[in-house]
Formats: sequence, C-alpha cells, structure tokens
Amino acid sequence: MTATPSQRPEAALRWSHIAIHTTDRDRAVAEVSEVFSAHQMQIVGPEADLDVRVDAYATDSMTIARIGHGTEVVIAPGTLDSYYEINIPLAGSTGSVWGDEELTSDASVAAVFAPHRDSLMHWSADCRQLAVKISRELLDSTVEQLTGRTPDEIVEFDLAFDVATPAGRAWVATVELLSESIELASPDFVLRPLEELVVSRLLVAAPNTFAGRIAGEARPPRPRMVRRVTDLIEAEPGGAHTASSLAAVAGVSVRSLQAAFAEHLGLAPMDYVRRVRLSRCRVALQTAEPGDGQTVADIAFRYGFSHLPRFAAAYRKRYGENPSETLRRF
Repeated sequence: MTATPSQRPEAALRWSHIAIHTTDRDRAVAEVSEVFSAHQMQIVGPEADLDVRVDAYATDSMTIARIGHGTEVVIAPGTLDSYYEINIPLAGSTGSVWGDEELTSDASVAAVFAPHRDSLMHWSADCRQLAVKISRELLDSTVEQLTGRTPDEIVEFDLAFDVATPAGRAWVATVELLSESIELASPDFVLRPLEELVVSRLLVAAPNTFAGRIAGEARPPRPRMVRRVTDLIEAEPGGAHTASSLAAVAGVSVRSLQAAFAEHLGLAPMDYVRRVRLSRCRVALQTAEPGDGQTVADIAFRYGFSHLPRFAAAYRKRYGENPSETLRRF
C-alpha cells in the first residue's frame, strides 16, 4: 500500500492530502487508522477482491474522505472518543450500528456517529462513501458560537441524517464546495468560513440534542449537584478550582461528582473548567480594544491559565487558530 502526498497544488498549510491504495488488509487497517482512528476490519466478501482506496483532505479538526474497500467488509472502530463521523454512501449501502441504534444508509440517508458510544459499519461490496470527520473540540466551539454558552454536555445526533431534504442537500453541497476549494489551493480566508459553515449547517440540518438551544430555547435542567458546580465555574472561571474543591461545593465525593458529570455532561469536572476558561479567553481576545495594552498572557492568567504554551495549544486545538491571531484579527 502507498500513502502518498498529493500531486495537486497544495490546498493550504493546514490541510494535507492523503491517498491510500492497497490490497493488503493489515496495511489498510494501519493506514486508515491514522486518518480516522484505530479499528478492526472483518472481510466478509472475497478477500481477493479487497481493494482499499482512500482520497482524503485533513486538518487537526476536520477530515473529508472518499473511501471504498472493493469487497464486503465490517469496520468496527468502537467508540470514536474525540470526533464525530458522518458517512454518506456515494454508491452501495452501509449497515450502521451506534450503541443500540441501527440504520441502513444509502445516498439519501447519512449515518452520524457521536464520540461516546460503540459504533460498527457493514459496507456492501460496491459501497463507496463520503466520510466527514469533525473533532469534538470544533463542534463544541461552533455550538458555543451559536448559543453564546460553552456546551455543558455532549452533543448527540440521531443516527439517521436525511440528506435528501433541502437542508441535507445544502450541507452536502457545502462539504463538496470546501473539498473543491481545498483542491484548488484556495487561501485560508476562503477555507475557514467554509469549514465553519460545514459544522454550523450540520448542527442546523441534522437532528441533535442542541437544536432547541441553537434556536433559542432554554437548556434543560440539570441535577442540583451538577448545577451548583457549573454555576460556580461559570461565575468564577479563574478560580483555583480542583476536583476536590468542586466536589466539596457539590457536597459529594470526587468520584460521585465525576460520575454525575460523565452521565449528564459527558466530560469530567476539570474538563468543564478548561472549556469555560477557554471560552472566556476567546471572548476577551475578541473584544480587546486596540491600544488598551492587553496581551495574550494577561488574558490567559486572568482566567486561570498559568502555563502559556499549554494554554496556546489548548486554544489552538479548540478554535483552530493561535490566541495571538484572534487578538490581532479583532
């Protein structure tokens, strides 16, 4: 198998082109795992027909790939953990399982996998798919922009996404436009708005648990212990919070608080602290007045970040740019 750099013009420094072609099962699993995540492959059809082809563009936060296997296979990635995946068969069909939900998808119905449940995909021999991978960090930051609040729980989608509706077709067209723009080596000021549009249109078009809040509805109530802690974090994001101090506020053990956060919000208490801090830093960077003397370090320290390189890395992972770029742009 070969994974080769693109012979086409470089799309942008942030985007890389990945081409994979192999008839070897083990090498296919290894290379495709690098593009998506570790998974197992069971060959159901004739093994001699295995012909794995992947053409993908990727950044740290998004991947757009066209994939085929040449024979009937079952792909078992388990939980995706850090990203969402949207699969649309361009030919053939796919049987998808996510948790206890099942779906047979074709060109009119995509499958949307969220990070936190086991997933499995059964590809027909003639199946070729458009697969879009979106990091949880990017999707959460888009929800934050649309609602004005840091997501306080994982965004869950229905497994089935009807891409034959006007909204569904518009989302697919946006993905295709972004892919074409990358291939044409469009500048970053063209690509970034399209990347944002891919995620925001997904949130509007595909049924999900944040649709109401994006439309302006109030968020559903949370258990009292969780509400106490999140209210404190949001009121004092720069406070010296620890897992123990937050558990004391809730009046429960650290383990109980972690279990409650995992059940209701899909993340750990200190992860919630970090998200709120990053969100406040972003707002501060965006609203800083020219000439007021505020620096990235001033804002980071104000909201509880004491290690600037780690702050910059976390900020870049969540928002796709350095904090200094945000400060300069606004």
